[in-house]
Amino acid sequence: ASGAATAKIRTGLLDTPMIMQPAFGIVHGTVAAVQERSGRPPRVILDNPHFETRGRIETPLRIRVSLLKSDRIPPVGQTIALRARLGPVPGPAMPGGYDPRRAAFFDGIAASGFAVGKWQIRSDDGISQMVAFAAIGIQIEAFRQVLAQRILDNVQGTAGAVAVALLVGERGYIPTETVQHLRDAGLAHILAISGLHMALFAGTVFVFTRALLAMSASLSLNRPIKKWAAIAALFAAFLYLLLSGGSVATLRAFIMAAIMFGAVLVDRPALSLRNLAIAALVILAFEPESVTEPGFQMSFAAVAALIAFYEAWRERPRLNLAEPPATLP
Repeated sequence: ASGAATAKIRTGLLDTPMIMQPAFGIVHGTVAAVQERSGRPPRVILDNPHFETRGRIETPLRIRVSLLKSDRIPPVGQTIALRARLGPVPGPAMPGGYDPRRAAFFDGIAASGFAVGKWQIRSDDGISQMVAFAAIGIQIEAFRQVLAQRILDNVQGTAGAVAVALLVGERGYIPTETVQHLRDAGLAHILAISGLHMALFAGTVFVFTRALLAMSASLSLNRPIKKWAAIAALFAAFLYLLLSGGSVATLRAFIMAAIMFGAVLVDRPALSLRNLAIAALVILAFEPESVTEPGFQMSFAAVAALIAFYEAWRERPRLNLAEPPATLP
């Protein structure tokens, strides 16, 4: 009952006017995100769009527009205007296949289209008219865009593109050929930021901070430096979550890391299937639609198998020392 109610509430909150008929005209909006696509024109997500068209269009909350391939990338947070052709988000290419329209609905995207001219800057204060939470989200996206460009400027070629994917979560810079090679080798999942990346990042901060504090004899003998290191690692994991874009796998990894470091703070065992269950409940409470997505299912199934195997292996010595069961005569 709670799951069904949560799904209904989530769907109701995302209910926004959808563009069901093709439209052509000038669109004003604030750039909320930029999606780079290797070999294809980039796309921008526009928040609070305003249309200048002949026909009447209900104003949606968010639309997605493909830019001209030769056009420059607009900065996130900037209010722009462009001439575009819009229409409803396409449905699945075949029955039972991936449904872009469903994914767009839960992303708040009411229409998609393509630009027929270059974008221009508008002086509208789009961010100031938005709620504080949305403005913070745009600022984070702007920082991610700047960071990705800084990495690409200093690390040339495919190495820079992979670095952007692993740190910022933007995989559109990686050449298509490289992505196909990773798929053929069975390593494409490495590009999706999940538990491995979160453990390496937060775990490194935890070990380094604890080792640094342990260099002081007075601190290591009189202060809970392990708990201090856990706090630093938790803060680092939260920053990594913001930088990575917050996919389901990354959110699951962060919640589990937060529970593990929280267990260190209260002197409790950190690794158990309860952590995984809590992470699933938190994600499904805010994004119940993710339960049907392959990323959610594969991520949680893999981690459940790893934890179950580890717990069984950890109990093996104790089980081997136990007395054999008595046999009936």
